[in-house]
Formats: sequence, C-alpha cells, structure tokens
Amino acid sequence: MRSAALRYGLGYLGITLMTQTVAQWALFFYSPPPDSGRTLYLSPSLAGVMMAVGQVFNAAADLPIGYWSDRKPPPRRRPFILWGTPLMVMSLLLFFAPPLSYSSHLNLVYASATLALFFVLFTAVAGPYLALLPEVARSAAERVSYASAQALASVVGLVLSYVVGPLLAAQLGVWGMALIMGTVTWIVLWITAHTVPEPLPQPSQDDPPGLNLMQSVLATFRNPAFPPFLGAIICFWFGISMLQAGTNYLVTVLMRQPVAFSGAVLGGMLGAALAAFPLVGWLARRLGKRRALLATMYALSLLLPLLYLIGSLPGSPVLQGMVLLVLAGIPLAGFLILPNAIMADITDLDARLTGLRREGMYYSVQGLITGLAIGLSGLVTGLILEHLGNSLAHPLGIRLLGPVAGLGILLGTTLLYLYREPGPPASGSSSAQ
Repeated sequence: MRSAALRYGLGYLGITLMTQTVAQWALFFYSPPPDSGRTLYLSPSLAGVMMAVGQVFNAAADLPIGYWSDRKPPPRRRPFILWGTPLMVMSLLLFFAPPLSYSSHLNLVYASATLALFFVLFTAVAGPYLALLPEVARSAAERVSYASAQALASVVGLVLSYVVGPLLAAQLGVWGMALIMGTVTWIVLWITAHTVPEPLPQPSQDDPPGLNLMQSVLATFRNPAFPPFLGAIICFWFGISMLQAGTNYLVTVLMRQPVAFSGAVLGGMLGAALAAFPLVGWLARRLGKRRALLATMYALSLLLPLLYLIGSLPGSPVLQGMVLLVLAGIPLAGFLILPNAIMADITDLDARLTGLRREGMYYSVQGLITGLAIGLSGLVTGLILEHLGNSLAHPLGIRLLGPVAGLGILLGTTLLYLYREPGPPASGSSSAQ
C-alpha cells in the first residue's frame, strides 16, 4: 500500500474515533441500565430524543458545507479539516460534562445543544475529508489502495474505541476517555491535512454561477446510480448504528459483564473484520463491488437477529455473545471497505454526465440522509429500551435490538439490488471500476 494512501487513510482513524465515541457512549452515558450503578442523566426516551436532535443538526450542516467546499477557491478541503478538528474535539468534551448529576430536562437541553454543535463541526471536518478521495485517487488501483487504507484506519479506530475506550473509561471516566480520543483525532487529522497534497481543480470543475445550492442538490439525484445506492446505505447505517448503541447494553445486561469487557468482545469482532479484508477484496474483484457488498450485508442481516438468543440458550452467555459478534465481524468488513469505493465511482459518473467535479456535494447529500437515519436509529433504540426493557429483570428491549438492526440491513440489501455499477469510462477517463 502506497505511503500517500496511508497518509490519507490516517485521517479516517480520527473520523472513526469521533463517530464511535459518540455512537458507543452517548446513549449509555446519559441513560445507563438502572442496575449498573451509573448516574442517570436522562431517561432512555429523552436520550433518544437527544440523539435525534444531534443528527438533525448534522444533516442540516451537510449541504451548505459540501456546497461551500466544492465552490471554495483552492485549497478547497484542507482548511475545513485544519480549523474544524480542534473545535470538534472541544465540543465533544462539553457534551460529556452535563450540568446536573440527576435526570433533568436541563440536561436534555444541554446535551442536545452540545451534541448538535459537535455534529455540525464533525460534518465540517468529515465531509471535506471524504470528498478528497475521488480527487487524490484517480486510477482503479489507487481507488482500491486508498479505500483499503481507510478501512485499515477504521479498524484501528474501532479497536481503540471498543477495546481501549472501555478501559480508559473505567480508569479515567468517560470524559477522560473522550479527551484522549479527541487528542489522537486532532493529531492524525493534522498530519493528513499537512501531508496529503490537495489537487487544484480545473476551472471547469466549479459549479456554474447559476447553479445554486438546491439545484446542485437536485442534480445529484439525476445521477441514475446515486438514489438506489443512497437508499441502501441509509438502511445499513440504521442497523449498524443500533448495534453500536446497543453493544454496552448487550455486554452489561445479557452477558452480565462489566462495561470494560465490551472491549474484549468487540476486539474479537474487529479482529474477524480485519482478517476478512482479503476475502472482501477477492469478492470485489471476482463479483464486482456491488455484488460483494450485497453478499456481506445479507450475511450480516442474518447474523444480527441471533443476538436475541444471548443468555436464553444453555451454556455461557459470554461465549454466546462472543461467538455471535465475532461472526458478525466477518461480513462487517464489507461495510468498512466497499461503500467509499462505490461512492468514488458514482462521483466519476456524475463528472462524465455533467462535466463538473462535485464530490463535496455528493458526500454531503449522503451525510444528510444517513445522518437522519442514524438519528432515527437512536430515537428508535431509546424507545425500544424504555418501553420494552433495558435491565436484568426486563431485558426484552435489549434482546430486540439485534433483530431490528438486522431487519434494517436486510431492507438495505433489497434496495441495493436496484443499484447498477456505472459502465466503463470513456477513453482517457480515470474512473475506477
């Protein structure tokens, strides 16, 4: 793997640390299980509202930031990464410092506001960063190399979040853990922004003056490859976000282990995902990216409902949870690698159809819609936990998270059948297939 791809992928380590810190800890921190001995800042349903509010602001920020970064004079992407990252980290630290140590509507207002601020700043960093990939990786080989570097960095970030994060939280508290994760994020994104050269766009790459924000958004949906792919990704994120938010509940309630043990469980899952990277690459070469993603997501949708059975079968609930989550890591590798490579192909198709380079807008539209899906996932997760149970005595809500997540991913595989990979580019084009 080339050093340029590794330097670019390094930034994705920071993106992953931020997303996973919020996905894994936000709901659990503000609304822990009642028998965990932790402070309850919000009821599960209000914590779900908090998550939804944050994602609404995330979605609202996506389009103007993508539009701005596409039209901004060069360098278009790097300033967002450099200036947005420290502000993003500071907003995360504010989020994990609620004003009252008991359940209160003031905590709801505070948590919603600071989480909204975090997501706006996260969008300002992650959107321009992702938009760099189609610009710096122009050939088919480079696309695979850069997407693989991203996936590798993602796995490292997940290991730090899931394995090291719980250990840090146990020793330093969630705020201390967030401080360390934020510091690492700041360092790696600074390195990426300073060492990955941003290519200068050609004059024809800017949107015409008459193409305003809404016209630019609507133009993305005229790309025939984009809407079905976007629909599938929405469903995938809904299901995977529910799994992320529910992991600590699975470990502490169904497996009856301390929250720090989630590091061992998820470390096994991520190890399986990393071991499956060559398999995903082989499937993509043999079947194409679309069919490889179909195969892996279909397998994941069948595995997740089995999480319902943890602790209800004879034998050790710890072993049951470990086995199921490690097996889920194998198809999860497809989700870590393939969508970003497919999006690069879709933006190349748009360039061939329109003559414009609008990567920022495509990633922003995707971020807007998936952000709403993730917010809906958090809201649904909170409602399920509050009304169907999130404790040792009443665990049905926790048991149902796996089946509901699997159903969402299964719906995504159905929508992905409607997506057709763009045809080969015209002679001289560098689009990857």
